[in-house]
Amino acid sequence: MIKKTFNLYKFGQKVRILSTLELKKEGINDYVVIDKLEVKKDTTDFEISYKIEGAGSGGKFVKENGEWKVLDYSVWEN
Repeated sequence: MIKKTFNLYKFGQKVRILSTLELKKEGINDYVVIDKLEVKKDTTDFEISYKIEGAGSGGKFVKENGEWKVLDYSVWEN
């Protein structure tokens, strides 16, 4: 779903993009999962989860005048 060439940074450090198999192989248990990513012409729906903390988020972006803006979002914790 996400190409490994995607550049994402957290606190100035590059975030590694790994498959479920790679996570298991490396013994990594603390990670964020992109559960849903639907990109359309002028909207994007997403859901992410951080299972080790029982938290997640979901929402929708809309493209207006060539710029992506947050239309709606929610954050949850178990």
